[in-house]
Amino acid sequence: MSRGERWTSGVLARRRLVLGAGALCLAILAPGALHLATDNSPPVWFLAGAPEVEQHRAFVDRFGSEEGFRIVLDGEEIWSRTGLARLERIEREVAALPGVLDVASLVRAHRPDFERFPPDDPAALREVAEASLLDRAMGWVSADGGAVSLLVATAPLSPRAVAGLAAQIERRVRPQPGEEASSPLRTAVLGQRSLELALDRSSLEIGRRYLPLLALVAIGLLLAVVRDPAALAVPLGFVLFCEAITLGAMGWAGVRLNLVLAILPPLIFVIALATSIHVLLPVRARLAAGAAPAAAVVAVWRDKGRAVFWTGLSTAVGFAALAVSPVPPVRALGLWAGVGLGAQTLAAFTLLPALLASGIGGAARRRPLEVRL
Repeated sequence: MSRGERWTSGVLARRRLVLGAGALCLAILAPGALHLATDNSPPVWFLAGAPEVEQHRAFVDRFGSEEGFRIVLDGEEIWSRTGLARLERIEREVAALPGVLDVASLVRAHRPDFERFPPDDPAALREVAEASLLDRAMGWVSADGGAVSLLVATAPLSPRAVAGLAAQIERRVRPQPGEEASSPLRTAVLGQRSLELALDRSSLEIGRRYLPLLALVAIGLLLAVVRDPAALAVPLGFVLFCEAITLGAMGWAGVRLNLVLAILPPLIFVIALATSIHVLLPVRARLAAGAAPAAAVVAVWRDKGRAVFWTGLSTAVGFAALAVSPVPPVRALGLWAGVGLGAQTLAAFTLLPALLASGIGGAARRRPLEVRL
């Protein structure tokens, strides 16, 4: 008996212990996935050790953070008393929001120039603003005077706090009763913080939309080949285990997803599914030929074990090589891909044989497509 056969036989002899250990790992690690958050702020992408990073940090320490929002109001209606009153209200209400350090606009810059605000003659304010190089350079008024904006400076915030603040600002920007006009203003909340939120949504979209779509396509293909629910449960359960322990470990470690790291769940899904299918079909073939479950699993790992091991190891090492990158998101992908694929390879020689020997079932119902594959 070869070393591989002895290993697989030993795993199957302790099948309940192996399955119990897998369930314990799942119970401990999987809840960590609930703590995963996203972060696509500029510092995430700074090169480690680059002098520009230290220069930027020194700038922030000296002058304060330049992170914030830009609220834009576009339309001729802004140059009416109603429009300027709305601009003043937005500045006042947004400045009072938690996490906002300051708000600057035409209102603050030119309120001292008039006896009252909004002025009786809004056209006078427009003339002053369009003639001011500072107003145009600050973005408080566009070159043609057709739009104005408010600059919102924010304190350092977590991604969740940024999303909450953006929602609060959106509510303040909407017209209140009495502010509607015949020519309604077009409004937008833009800026670096808004860009971060858009990138965060893109990161989450991979897990919320494309990963479920990938799972549906995989299940559809499996159903076309293997119609035995017990057999389908093995590869899907193996994939779920590999995903859950990897994402859970990342969550407990405080990792935040970004557009690069977000590709890891689909990557693990595909490789774990391919590994399980690679051994599932020959095990079912041996069961259909009359072999006992344990004997079928041992025989398949004798034939396929080396390929599964070296494929898993080389893939894990290949991705782990990205951990030397100076780009933090790429480095994180390499580190966690190495961890996840390494754990998947280990599970392929422990949990997967135990699952196949325990729940394969229904081998006599092999379809012609499965036989050809």
